[in-house]
Amino acid sequence: MRKARYLALLLCMAFGANAQVKGVQHVILIGMDGLGAYAMEKSDNPVMKQMMADGSWTLKARSVLPSSSAVNWASMIMGAGPELHGFTEWGSKTPEAEPRELDQYGLFPSLFTLLREQKPNAETGVIYSWEASVTCSRKSGE
Repeated sequence: MRKARYLALLLCMAFGANAQVKGVQHVILIGMDGLGAYAMEKSDNPVMKQMMADGSWTLKARSVLPSSSAVNWASMIMGAGPELHGFTEWGSKTPEAEPRELDQYGLFPSLFTLLREQKPNAETGVIYSWEASVTCSRKSGE
């Protein structure tokens, strides 16, 4: 497991080195559950399209299997598949399988865990309409 974490850390560092833009003080991550990428090109959504034009985005992301909401939100926020983070069912609020590793908040480490470790004074927030979608960021993002 340590090798996997070190590999993930190295990948994050490499990505971070390439992704950093001078002067950027805020990051906003927008996720829409159930929105198929095919819909964006056909949609009449000028605000979202302008945000895409001004930011960084992808319409090529793929879901993990099983392709269900809680499993995929956990995978995106934690940067690992269900075999590592333990979320395996649609409405999961806690992992069904034992996570390979736990952070100080009792969950598999997430981007909020890493942010809190690297920038303890950073302000984070989550806006959601489905309780299970925020499970992965609670505690570590508070």
